[in-house]
Amino acid sequence: MKRILIITGEKSGEIIAKPLVLELKSQFQESIHISGMAGDILSPHLDKTIINSSNFGVIGFVEALSKYRVLKRAQSKIFKELKNSNCDLVILVDYIGFNLTIGKFAKKIGIPVILYVGPQVWAWKKNRIKKLKECLDFIGLILPFEKKLYNEESFRTSYVGNPLMELLPRNFSKDEMVAKFPFIKKGDLVISFLPGSRESEIKHHFLVICKTIIKLYQQYPNAKFIISLAKKSDISLREIKVIDSLKKERIPIHMQYGMTHDVIMSSDVVGTASGTASLETALLKVPCVIFYKSSFTSYLIFKVFSLIKYIGLPNIIMEKEIVTELIQNNFNSKKLSSEIIKIIEIKDVAKNQIANFNKLEKKLGTNSASKTMASIVTSILSNSSS
Repeated sequence: MKRILIITGEKSGEIIAKPLVLELKSQFQESIHISGMAGDILSPHLDKTIINSSNFGVIGFVEALSKYRVLKRAQSKIFKELKNSNCDLVILVDYIGFNLTIGKFAKKIGIPVILYVGPQVWAWKKNRIKKLKECLDFIGLILPFEKKLYNEESFRTSYVGNPLMELLPRNFSKDEMVAKFPFIKKGDLVISFLPGSRESEIKHHFLVICKTIIKLYQQYPNAKFIISLAKKSDISLREIKVIDSLKKERIPIHMQYGMTHDVIMSSDVVGTASGTASLETALLKVPCVIFYKSSFTSYLIFKVFSLIKYIGLPNIIMEKEIVTELIQNNFNSKKLSSEIIKIIEIKDVAKNQIANFNKLEKKLGTNSASKTMASIVTSILSNSSS
């Protein structure tokens, strides 16, 4: 029996980890036991959930401080599990600040460690790569340009493919997706917004989105507006009250939960927080605007240390701005509504985005990331002691 401990900390990591866990269970059948730290998405597929991480999602330096004690307790519990469980392999999925501490501990006691989704060394200083050797044995990279950064350090890495290439719906038409939403009629203009998955993202983005919807409704009174979130508990009472007030004004605004891909594919244009959602929107070939706002301190630290020009994944991968980015103070209802109107009114804007999205898809390739990672896990386990 091989024992694997898998650690995720956010919804995005769970979504990526789930097909890997299913692939491993399919290959090993009854001869594998997978436990770990996970939330509602991944936990049902584990043999044992050590820690429920449903509320661990944080972003930015200031926001992370508020959950410091909770995260330290979680780390201590995982350390204890590693010492007592005869673990054969640790798989860390993203969630870098937390996970590298776990990796360093595991390596010290002789357990192999792999990381699925490389840390953003391209966004920070490259000397972080040297520190990774203390924490990891292998990294499965999901962005093609990352490989050359690690080649310079002779670190064990491989571009395994991008998980979204196998996770996104491919064989559905827009009409099929629209049919899932009774409030959308054929020919309606559909404008959707993805505020993000983390509590802090939703907090910083939600009110600007609602103000943008008010402006767009004045321009397009027959449009339908959707705000998409992972689950209903992601929205606070304050935000519910704002939505209720807009509905009282007869603004056709609809909240949707757990249907992000369906919402994107039903839309004519999407306003999306940077991160995985922006890449999902681009790969589903829907014109979009990328936005992001964090606490002032977090943004200031990012500006001081970041080595990259862009914040949205489509732009980072393509190494040019193929989608407009509205960051920090530039993220306001006036600018967001203006950029969305450009996409709707100027056909070349949407046309150029789609052309670039096709190039982006080719750059990512067609590898099945979960199958590639599973073969790497199998190889490591076969080389480890029983």
